[in-house]
Amino acid sequence: MPDKIIQNIIIFDGEKEYVGTEIYKDDRLKKFMNDYYVWHFPKDFQNEVIEQNGTFYITVYKDLSESNIKLKNVSQDTLDRFYQIYNQY
Repeated sequence: MPDKIIQNIIIFDGEKEYVGTEIYKDDRLKKFMNDYYVWHFPKDFQNEVIEQNGTFYITVYKDLSESNIKLKNVSQDTLDRFYQIYNQY
């Protein structure tokens, strides 16, 4: 079973939103997730997002050459911490 954080990730490629296990079914998105983004966040931060039922919303170019990540449905405190972590990368 995929890591539980995958249920709190949405990848939007400009045409379609991929959620949960759809990401693992698409090899290029799975590789993208394994090489970048959410895995770089500390586990305690990932758990905080999960507990709040928040979402890592990642917008990508179709070819995955550029991307942008936002957090949705989380507390302001969590959002502030997100920008502290994200701005380091």
